[in-house]
Amino acid sequence: DVSAEALAKAEATGGGAALQSHSSISTPTLPVNDKHLSFTPLQGEEDSQARYIEGIVCVGDARVRVASAYVPNGQDPASDKFAYKLKFYDRLYAHWCERMVLDETAVLGGDFNCAPAPLDVYDAKHLDGTVCYHPEERKRLRALMHLGLYDAFRLKHPAEQQFSWWDYRGDGYGRNLGLRIDHLLCSARAADVLSECIIDEVPRQQEKPSDHAPVTATLLLQPF
Repeated sequence: DVSAEALAKAEATGGGAALQSHSSISTPTLPVNDKHLSFTPLQGEEDSQARYIEGIVCVGDARVRVASAYVPNGQDPASDKFAYKLKFYDRLYAHWCERMVLDETAVLGGDFNCAPAPLDVYDAKHLDGTVCYHPEERKRLRALMHLGLYDAFRLKHPAEQQFSWWDYRGDGYGRNLGLRIDHLLCSARAADVLSECIIDEVPRQQEKPSDHAPVTATLLLQPF
């Protein structure tokens, strides 16, 4: 059975966020089995950019809150786009302050456009202060994790250097000049049942690939 249910929000400029599940999926404000799917905005959202979506997935008797975030790139630390990026992180933090009180099995994943630590970039000294490895970005990503969200890849691979993004230009992938900016952040309950988390580079090696490699995690779910 390859049928799947999807929850998505997109915009004409190419931005968007989505969830897809082979099990029942619903918005958080509706009953678990409700088939009405819609976008979940962040607290204080004032713009129309499609960058966040959230749903409840039921797998057998287990229930997981799953969210997908597409954090803005920011382009340049001196630009208004970078200020918007920091504001987005602040809104994401405020939203997950409320979510963490629920003490659920939850996963917040997506393109965070931020590498958390020196191990997550190809040259920490050279990149420090640039977009995707700026101190203000890292500070906000850490604040999000300090709510009790655990980096799934680091839980399973604490000392491994592997990246999830490489620039198309300058043979970034061939030279392994990458960043780990795509993350799956798990609540404590999700971390308890985390079996594995990997970065799959095979799609990045194909013809005309995305500049990102998918990050996948396996949870051994328990009934709620």
